[in-house]
Amino acid sequence: MTPMTRPARRAAQATVFYPEEIPRLQVCESTLHHKAGVDLFIMLQGLRLAGGAYAPMAPDSAGAFTSERLGLRVFLDGWRLGLADVRTGERLLGLNEVQAAASVAEAERAAAEAENARLRAEIARLRAETDVARVAT
Repeated sequence: MTPMTRPARRAAQATVFYPEEIPRLQVCESTLHHKAGVDLFIMLQGLRLAGGAYAPMAPDSAGAFTSERLGLRVFLDGWRLGLADVRTGERLLGLNEVQAAASVAEAERAAAEAENARLRAEIARLRAETDVARVAT
């Protein structure tokens, strides 16, 4: 018996271990995303509960799966798992993209607060000047 390489062992674990865990979790649909080493392979597999057992889902021509339960299309986006709304086709943001958008939003909020403070100070200065001009007349 030839010893399994690390990527082959991971692939075997991905196809044996995860499907056994899915019924225990009572999941109706599942996709398995497995990466094994640089430039080796990426695997995406879809499973759907049918008649008490999990059956492989047929991928579309692009290799993606449609989750009827979630209304999402599950696909590989390079090395990452991608999700898109089935109705609109809009791609959902990944964690890194959400974090980057949150950072941008926070920077914009801080800039808006600083501008608001500057404008309030300007309004206060103009009011003070107006009050001094009224008192002087």
